[in-house]
Amino acid sequence: MKYKLSEYNNLFTRGEHTYLWNTFSDALLNMDEDALSFVRSFDGCDHSGEFYFDVLKKNRCIVPCGLNELNQVLKEEKISILSPNQKVLHLTIAPGLGCNYNCVYCFEKHRDISEAMSVETQEELARYIISLAKNNPALEYVMIRWFGGEPLLYMDAVTHISDLIIPYFDSVNIKYYAEIVTNGRFLSTENAHKLKACRVSHVQLPIDGMPEYYMSQKKASADDFEKTVQNVIAACDILPIHIRINIADNKKDALELTRFLLDEKKLDGKVKINIAHVRNYDCPYCDHESESHRNFIAFEKIFLEEFLHGNKYSLKSLSISIPKRRPANCYCICAKNHVIGPKGELYRCEHHLGRKEYCVGSISDGEYHNDIDMKFIHYKHPEKCLQCTVFPMCLSGCLNYNLSMACDEYKEHLFDLLLAAYQAKEGEKA
Repeated sequence: MKYKLSEYNNLFTRGEHTYLWNTFSDALLNMDEDALSFVRSFDGCDHSGEFYFDVLKKNRCIVPCGLNELNQVLKEEKISILSPNQKVLHLTIAPGLGCNYNCVYCFEKHRDISEAMSVETQEELARYIISLAKNNPALEYVMIRWFGGEPLLYMDAVTHISDLIIPYFDSVNIKYYAEIVTNGRFLSTENAHKLKACRVSHVQLPIDGMPEYYMSQKKASADDFEKTVQNVIAACDILPIHIRINIADNKKDALELTRFLLDEKKLDGKVKINIAHVRNYDCPYCDHESESHRNFIAFEKIFLEEFLHGNKYSLKSLSISIPKRRPANCYCICAKNHVIGPKGELYRCEHHLGRKEYCVGSISDGEYHNDIDMKFIHYKHPEKCLQCTVFPMCLSGCLNYNLSMACDEYKEHLFDLLLAAYQAKEGEKA
């Protein structure tokens, strides 16, 4: 049999080391000179029994000549989107759209803040979720993401739905997990214990800067900032808290906030922090969007240095995931995965919440299979993406917005994120 080097091999050098990262298999190999020489001179022949050939083949860095890797990625992507029998069920649930803040970057400004999930709908939703599990013999995991508005304004709904579905999943040995996206203002000790009882194992909580910036972004008060920080201090011993700093024009503030929380408030090693790029969803194709993304990448390098090499903070405080291949570019577009609104309506994107024109079904009627839903099935990846060596783990990015990205810089930055994530993982073990 003839073989070839995978088109998803990426060689990159950092310091004295050269690595090979395959974005289909997720393999990351630290290459010595002999390994590099073997790759660079590979003749396509079967060298079974030779160390480097066997290792590279096992990690899918060498593949059969007849394999069309792009077609395999595209086929597996369609299967992950269309197959009703998935191992994991991901549901994002908004029990209400009301919020105590009015963040300037919020994509839900159109929402009806009076919408809240009734007890009847909560119980219907619980039956709907259980029915999804009963109709999927392959199901092994269920992940619920509590969203809003501000979901802690609807703590009773979160608790009631959880109480109805968790016993069922326990009884059939399906693993159940939950996470919540909250601004933290109502993350009292009492609510933290309630969330833990609801199996919440990940709390994403945005604090975008120090008091002045925080107030300007959220239309909040200094007391709101102080109370949120105190809530984090009290709750971090109960729940895993990941603080997200949304980055726009607040780079200096982000570094100061990190110091304030980890050093002054002594949260180093007790919470995790990451930064996120604030995108212009009102103008996703604007020329300045790629430049904005480029600037964010440059700042993330500076931010990572605070943890990785400067030894300012514990690696346990860095929230960073190992970049991995994804089955589809968004879990919400896969089969029975949906974003569920407070009236039981189904959407394909959390950005569609409250916008009836984007509804693709309901928990009462099922899926409508309308044109909006088909948009997330019958789409074409840009040609430049199909030719990219990191395509299996990017898959063209967000289908809803197709946001302008600084692709060249992002691809190079992915290598740094990959190594940083492995370094942080090792740091957590220390």
